[in-house]
Amino acid sequence: MLGPPGLFHVLMNLILTIVRIHFDTEPLLPSDTKPSLPSDTKPSLPSDAKPLLLSDTTLLSDIIYWDRKGYTRESPKFYMFDPLLKQSFYARVLMLWYHVLTRRGHI
Repeated sequence: MLGPPGLFHVLMNLILTIVRIHFDTEPLLPSDTKPSLPSDTKPSLPSDAKPLLLSDTTLLSDIIYWDRKGYTRESPKFYMFDPLLKQSFYARVLMLWYHVLTRRGHI
């Protein structure tokens, strides 16, 4: 049987795994392909490259939207990411609830 310290460490590892996976989107272009062109011209992308898309479903977008400070992917602090993950999850569930109520005509 796991005691409270064991359960805390399981929760901490789960949150740190979520942070590593969902902090931001992976760049679709290699980082060494920086254009060396003047700033007024657009660089040409390879034909098989996709443009970098910013997603609203990442922790970084939530951090920016709620104007939070001190969050990094390299050194995640459990006590900072725990409330952020809870609030992000509740906000998404609430958004889905409002969407269902709107589609059914209750709002």
